[in-house]
Amino acid sequence: MVAKLDAVAASVASDYFALGFMGDDHLPRTNGWAQRYVDALRELGTGIVYGNDLLQGERLCTQWTMTSDIVRALGRMVPAPVDHLYSDNSVMVLGDHARCICYLPDVVVQHCHPFGGTAELDDQYRRVNAPEQYKRDKASYRGWTRAQMAKDVAKVRQLREVSCQT
Repeated sequence: MVAKLDAVAASVASDYFALGFMGDDHLPRTNGWAQRYVDALRELGTGIVYGNDLLQGERLCTQWTMTSDIVRALGRMVPAPVDHLYSDNSVMVLGDHARCICYLPDVVVQHCHPFGGTAELDDQYRRVNAPEQYKRDKASYRGWTRAQMAKDVAKVRQLREVSCQT
């Protein structure tokens, strides 16, 4: 999933102010949610915004929107080179360390997921949440935190400085 998301995001990042991600198991519940995201991002200048998924809440951005300058600077939308899991973790860590992430608790984009009892545990969920997938993506995520995260955070902080001056 992430390789395709990153490729598409990088290919269109110059055409849009912001780009968002939500899985096929997310369901926007709040009217005007997209405009709320864009408004919050305009206030940030450069940053990431996410809403309440009714599963993880503020703890984890299972869906998010980020300004396209971040995608252009990193060359991808998901900071860590993972296949599926830990993508949201890497977005959270990047946003936290770069001090540019905003949680909107009153904007609900529900994550309909088996772990929350709101979806069936089918073959697709079993495949992408298999122990082997966790092991591979966890190793990739940890490698990113050790070798690349600080560089990515520095790039985003620099973007923040520029966006705050304009």
